[in-house]
Amino acid sequence: MAGLFRSKRVIGVDLSEDKATLIQAKETFRKLEIEKFFIVEKEGNEEKVFPNIRCKLNFDVEDIIVTNARMDLVIFITMDVPLGLKRKEYEEMAKLEAARNFGIPAGGILSALLGRAGNKAMFAIAKKETISETALRHLEDLGLGEPDVVIPDVFKYLYMVDIGSNGNIIFVVLNFVKDYFAVVLQSFTEILGIRVIFRELSEIVSFIRENEGVDIYRVENVNELNGTAMAFLKRELTDLSLEIDREISLMMDESFQSVGLYNIDAVVLVTDPNVLEGVFREVFFSVNSNLTLGNSSLKYSMNLPNIWLNIYKGALGLTLRGVEGERIEFVSLKEEKG
Repeated sequence: MAGLFRSKRVIGVDLSEDKATLIQAKETFRKLEIEKFFIVEKEGNEEKVFPNIRCKLNFDVEDIIVTNARMDLVIFITMDVPLGLKRKEYEEMAKLEAARNFGIPAGGILSALLGRAGNKAMFAIAKKETISETALRHLEDLGLGEPDVVIPDVFKYLYMVDIGSNGNIIFVVLNFVKDYFAVVLQSFTEILGIRVIFRELSEIVSFIRENEGVDIYRVENVNELNGTAMAFLKRELTDLSLEIDREISLMMDESFQSVGLYNIDAVVLVTDPNVLEGVFREVFFSVNSNLTLGNSSLKYSMNLPNIWLNIYKGALGLTLRGVEGERIEFVSLKEEKG
């Protein structure tokens, strides 16, 4: 009978260069209850480190800890693979191939199968040492220890949207906080292509912050920006949209299954901060009119408390990854910000 009342607790830790955004949540019966959520900044005069926050959590050694890997520490490779193997066997093959290229033992490689079609497969590859030097060290400073799951930063956003498992989807992610954009081609549940481009997108946010005198996360409606800020934002996003259009074409040419623009069922736009998504959608589809056949609206996979969505978006995506296999239907808050 105990299995009927099963619950799972997950801690999503969204790491950046100078701060960590955390959510602790409990999943029961496809409902996610947010127990704790807060932001921690590095402290110290010389070498700044994260403070130990374990006492702020209802921490248990069985909690699932999910965090993100910096995009500059991850590479994506496509390989020819035999049919009929298990996921772990494919990932071991990718480790061996990457080890030959890096000139290090396979035990020093992390690999994750992202997608497979026929005899082709795509993997995310990282050196275990570089991940340990960043994510693991930060988690130890926070008092959490080794993570159970580490995913490339961009994928935390894909868990935030409900596009179902059917059809061909293009994700366009603009991360103004961590200075990159990415285009991802997903067919049903398989990732067939990805391109990540690093740009100093935080300069756009800095301009708006300085011009408006308020942090961008607190701007509830980008239409309320003054004329100078809005003109600057639209100009910058137009240039980005043209570049993204080129990257989409390159990604689809490089994908290992034949998918054309006419096959695309949806284009999902994601921005961090979330408040820029509306104006980005408007600009993007005015430039990329050939992509308007898809369903462009951003669909959240459950009812979300919008009051903190902008800041805690990445941490929530990581938390949802921790309950993978369960379709979350509703998110609620147990208590106020910790």
